Amino acid sequence: MSPYYQGVTGVSDTARVDMGEDNWFEAYEKQVNNELIDEIVTTSLHVNEAQYRLYRTEELARNEKNPVALEAYRLEIEKQKRLIALWQPRLKDMRRNATYYMRASSFANKDILGPKYFKTQMDSMTIDEFLVAICAVRQKAVVNRFFVNYQPSKHQFSDSYKYESILKMDLKDHFRLTSFYLKHYNPREELILGYDPGSFSSLVVLQEKTPEDTRVIKEFTCYAPHDQTDLARSFNDFFGTDAKNRRIKLYYDRAGNKKKEEFEQITTDAKIMQRELQSYGFSVELMNEGQSTIYHWHQFKLLAFIFGDKSNAVPRVTICENECADLCSSIMLSPRKNIDGKIELDKTSEKKVPLHLQAGLSTQLPSALIYALFGLYSERMPAEYTQIPDDLLDNFVV
Repeated sequence: MSPYYQGVTGVSDTARVDMGEDNWFEAYEKQVNNELIDEIVTTSLHVNEAQYRLYRTEELARNEKNPVALEAYRLEIEKQKRLIALWQPRLKDMRRNATYYMRASSFANKDILGPKYFKTQMDSMTIDEFLVAICAVRQKAVVNRFFVNYQPSKHQFSDSYKYESILKMDLKDHFRLTSFYLKHYNPREELILGYDPGSFSSLVVLQEKTPEDTRVIKEFTCYAPHDQTDLARSFNDFFGTDAKNRRIKLYYDRAGNKKKEEFEQITTDAKIMQRELQSYGFSVELMNEGQSTIYHWHQFKLLAFIFGDKSNAVPRVTICENECADLCSSIMLSPRKNIDGKIELDKTSEKKVPLHLQAGLSTQLPSALIYALFGLYSERMPAEYTQIPDDLLDNFVV
């Protein structure tokens, strides 16, 4: 009967997602129902008052000899018991279904810690570390993103599902989310896949809904010991039953900074993925065979062009924030770096972040998306666009 049964109580520092720390607990903040919390507070005050009145009245009644006063106390005791019996079960029920998340900075304890503590912390930390650790200002994006013009409010969509179909389901029936319930998936059109193989493998699924509208509708990831077999199985479980058009275009890495052995391994991985998908009846075309090398500065300028929304030469590209949550997160955490005056995607996170956390915190999924977008639209870039300087205006964390 305890309202804490199966509950979670925890305290944590603010996670440094840019340093690979897991911010899993921040998801609870979105679960807070402020109206419910207000009701719990109001009801608790009335229940606590009734409990206090009951306690005080019982204390007075024990020492009272006057029959009239005793009768008044008896009536008051019954009244408070009725109030408690009515509202306490409701209060417990509300508390069982409630989530309360509070974010506070170290300045809440300023009177105890004193000014010297904050000066010491400021002197020993970078400004980014101080903002996160002391001020509880969460870093949602890195400065100098590789996706320089990408804005979640413009380039993500949330109307992902055919809710009318889902709501028709009987609660007794077994429900498994598949592509059938995706609002923006057309089973009669081919699928476009961006693939980044390795110890952590990423697969993003795109579809050109119209000539002006391209949607990224699904992501898949796996990491060692899982491989292409598992990734293809997950893909088939989601799309296999509903796909009328089983043609797939598969894009993968053509970077020029790979060693010969790495390049051959990427090609081999792509062919294995092709074979595994074909085992489920899909027709898979490897789109990168024979194509020229893709350099990071090419990718950077193409992404700036696509997400800059400045031309009709390429369609508007948007990403499903429900089925591609990790991709949306990792795009904002994909920094760029300059080496000898050349722009590169900083892939440090792929080495620093543990494999099981890389989906939303590393450049793996964004790389898979880049391969697909470059393969689809690089030839549409106007010639004059290649003349823009590499040192574009930086983006900043607000």
